[in-house]
Amino acid sequence: MERSPELEDLTRKLYDAVSSADAAVFEQYLSRGESCVVIGTAPDEWWKDCAAALEPIRKQMASVGDAVELVAGDVRAYREGGVGWVADQPTLKLGSVTALCRHTSVFVREEGEWRIVQHHFSIGVSNRDVLGSAAGKLG
Repeated sequence: MERSPELEDLTRKLYDAVSSADAAVFEQYLSRGESCVVIGTAPDEWWKDCAAALEPIRKQMASVGDAVELVAGDVRAYREGGVGWVADQPTLKLGSVTALCRHTSVFVREEGEWRIVQHHFSIGVSNRDVLGSAAGKLG
């Protein structure tokens, strides 16, 4: 296993695409295979393949335009052969609101390019906010 500056740079490129509402970049880097899954922050943002994910991504980017900025945190990416993964805590800015997020992606080499087979983007919420007093049972 080795660190992958190439995937770190690609992740920053994807963040720039979000900030400039350029959905075409996601179209280029999402895997065409049936194993692709894209998970977003909203409960209904769970798409089981590239085709299902692209239209909602296009619509969301068109609706927010350049009002969104996604700023990289400490992007860390690794690879082993033709598989790579990235983890980061970027900051999402929407107008005057900012949120620290969680991002992970898994990449595979397809047709000579890195493509995303698993993409997960979320906003962490405390166990207590979700589960109330029962959260204390989690340790």
